[in-house]
Amino acid sequence: MAEAPPALPPLRPPAAPARVATPAAAAAGNGRAVAAGGVAATGAEGTTPGPDAGAAAPVAAGGTAAGRAGRPAAEGREGRAVAAGEGGEATAAAARAADAVTLCLPDAGATQRLGAWLAPRLGPGDVLLLEGPLGSGKTDLARALIGARRAAAGLAPEDVPSPSFTLVQTYEDGAAGIWHADLYRLAGPAEVAELGLAEAFGAVLCLVEWPDRLGPLAPADALRLVLADRPAGEGEGRIAALAAPHPRHARLLAALAAAAAAIEGR
Repeated sequence: MAEAPPALPPLRPPAAPARVATPAAAAAGNGRAVAAGGVAATGAEGTTPGPDAGAAAPVAAGGTAAGRAGRPAAEGREGRAVAAGEGGEATAAAARAADAVTLCLPDAGATQRLGAWLAPRLGPGDVLLLEGPLGSGKTDLARALIGARRAAAGLAPEDVPSPSFTLVQTYEDGAAGIWHADLYRLAGPAEVAELGLAEAFGAVLCLVEWPDRLGPLAPADALRLVLADRPAGEGEGRIAALAAPHPRHARLLAALAAAAAAIEGR
């Protein structure tokens, strides 16, 4: 693997000491692990690159996604409200956001297609917060996204392990790089600050699992993707709700709504 780009500026000390020591980085798989306080990838700030497939109509306010037959985004593919349950409440909340698109993912292949679809439409400076219970497909989606970006850049396939124990894995993608973080084992923002994620936001593409640990460190313009099991009685698979609070993501949401049938496998 190529050497890591120059490090970002040194971290400022966290406002409060961490309650447990952040583990030192360990090389897991082929992705580079980032040690506490260390930064392995950098790049210039930029806007979201990549094409938007389909019509780029703006997403209407009030929770309705353009291109989805004008249905409220809080409703499922067949007009039923997203039910609460394990992860369901978070999914429903994301779907009720002013700008959101909800998809039904019947199998792992659909989750991977969503990750691959997002890959060329995200880039340096984008942050994708991946929410959902254990086993909801967060790492599967991240793996597909990372693999698709590397393939598009002409880079060799690479193992993408879960960063549960290394906390952060970094990957080359032909641009500024990708940070894939799993914050499950951290207690809160003080420990997150030691990883250097705040400095990586705005410089590289960041995929963050268990983003509730970020607290106030979460970027205000981050994309939020919530994954959860489908409600009982509605079949197998998952529901995915992508919410985007910033107007610059309106075209992304409109394009996703237009591509929903292909991603879902309908």
